[in-house]
Amino acid sequence: MPLSRAGSRGTRRDARRSPDHRGAAPPARRALPRHPRSLGSALGPHPKSGRLPPHRGYLLAGPDGVEGYCFAASHRLPNQRNELHVSDYVVETPRAARTLLAFFGTHASLADEVVWYGSASDPLLALLPEQRSRITLLQVWMLRLLDVRRALESRGYPEAVSARLELEVQDDCIPENSGRFVLDVSGGKAEVRTGGSGRLRLHVRGLAALYTGFLSHVDLGLLRLAEGEPRDLALAGALFSGPPPAMPEIF
Repeated sequence: MPLSRAGSRGTRRDARRSPDHRGAAPPARRALPRHPRSLGSALGPHPKSGRLPPHRGYLLAGPDGVEGYCFAASHRLPNQRNELHVSDYVVETPRAARTLLAFFGTHASLADEVVWYGSASDPLLALLPEQRSRITLLQVWMLRLLDVRRALESRGYPEAVSARLELEVQDDCIPENSGRFVLDVSGGKAEVRTGGSGRLRLHVRGLAALYTGFLSHVDLGLLRLAEGEPRDLALAGALFSGPPPAMPEIF
């Protein structure tokens, strides 16, 4: 696959046109949407440096169009080691992912390490012949559900699953969130109404962990953050399934 250097200004402008610049990636691996202001830091200079080394843009072109891109810069650290710093990348096909890794490999004589920001289970790592990668920074972020009903209705769900889940939520801080809710899911969308039997009981903290995919239904049951019959726990796991969310930036 050809990899060509792109004009940084033009490539950054194209990236800013979409609030979720990784939106063409498969939904299961999609990054959280970015605010346009955050794209400046994502595509900008190396955060450890007082200087401003340019991050050059590279396009991964396939037979039917662009299949990915990256912004990268070689940089010397204070300890005199060199690294290839990747401020942002997108790959939409296995071919693009392998081309990107090969591009990293061409810097072997110029950089001791390649550094990028991704998820703890970044799929790019699965293509490495040897697992020599390491996580140097991992921070768990927090989510607080302010409106349980609207949050449940706004979330996406697996299109192949149609089911009803009856919840009982406890919230010590926002009384409107406490109570019983019936969640009807069909075609990837949900309708929520009050009522039901409350077969699955959760504190709002447990619901937030389930809602984001941060904890599985098995983990929630083990930690007593969710209580109910095994069938109801398994149903919740199917409805809220997905990889743990991740953000490549900090705020």
